[in-house]
Amino acid sequence: MYVKMRSSLDSGQDFTFDCDKPNLEFEQCYQPCPKSRPDPTITDDILYAICLSFIMINEPISINRDSFQQVWKEAAIFLKDNGWEIRNLVVHIDDPTAFNVQFHEAFSQFCTLNSILGPKDVAYTIFPHKLYKTRRTADRLFRSYNRKGGLYERLRRRPRRGWGTYFHRMTNYELGGGRQNQLKNIIDAINNRLNIYKAAYTVVIQKPGSETIKALGGPCLNYLAVQMEPRPTRALLGLLAVYRNHDFLKRAYGNYWGLCNLICFLSRETGS
Repeated sequence: MYVKMRSSLDSGQDFTFDCDKPNLEFEQCYQPCPKSRPDPTITDDILYAICLSFIMINEPISINRDSFQQVWKEAAIFLKDNGWEIRNLVVHIDDPTAFNVQFHEAFSQFCTLNSILGPKDVAYTIFPHKLYKTRRTADRLFRSYNRKGGLYERLRRRPRRGWGTYFHRMTNYELGGGRQNQLKNIIDAINNRLNIYKAAYTVVIQKPGSETIKALGGPCLNYLAVQMEPRPTRALLGLLAVYRNHDFLKRAYGNYWGLCNLICFLSRETGS
C-alpha cells in the first residue's frame, strides 16, 4: 500500500511511502502504516499518531457524544459491564457548552449522599469557572487565583490539601527557579501570532522526577495539548487531555466538566 504524504519536517516536500516495503531512511522515524487502513492521503503527523497505537496493550476504546455528561455516563456503563477496569479509553466531547442541569443535580445529590467530593470541587481543580465569571478577564483570574491569600491558598487550607493543583500548575508552574504561567503564554502566543499553528501549544502538569514514577499520589492528568484548525471566519480550538489513570466514580465527571470550562475560557480569550 502506498500513502502520499506532505512532510512538515522538510519544508513541505511531497513523497510516497510504501507501507509494505518501507525504506530504511523513513523507517528510522516511523513505523509502517497499518495495512487495514484505506489508502488515503494523510499527513505525517496523522501517520505518527496511528503508529503510536501499535504499542498499546489493547486497542483503544472510543466514545463520542455531544456532552461530557453523555460521555461520562456511557463510559461508566461500559466500565460496569467490563469488571470496572479498562485501558486506553478515548472519549470525544463534541460540544463543551452542552449541559443538562437535571442530570447534574442528580449526580451532585448522589455525591452528597455517598460522601463523595462534589463535581464543582473537582472541576475547580482544572478551571475555577465561577471565579472567571466574576473577574471577567484572564489576567484578573490569574491574579485572584495565585496571589497571596488568593483562591489557591484558601483551597490548600482545606482537607486533602495535597490534591487538586492542576490549575495552579497551569498558571504558576515551577521551572528553573522561576514560575511560568503556561495558559497565559499560550493565550498571548495565539493572539500575537499571524499564523495559526495546529500543534504548537502544550501545558505540562507532571514534574520530572518522582511524579513520573509514582504508583499512587502523583497527578493523574499528565498534560494538555491545545490544538488549532483554520476556518474561514475564525480558528477552531481543540483540547487534548491525557490521563494516566482516571477514577470514574470520584473524579471523571468533574474533570470532564472542568476541561469543558477550560476550553471555553481559552476560546473566549483567543477569539477562537
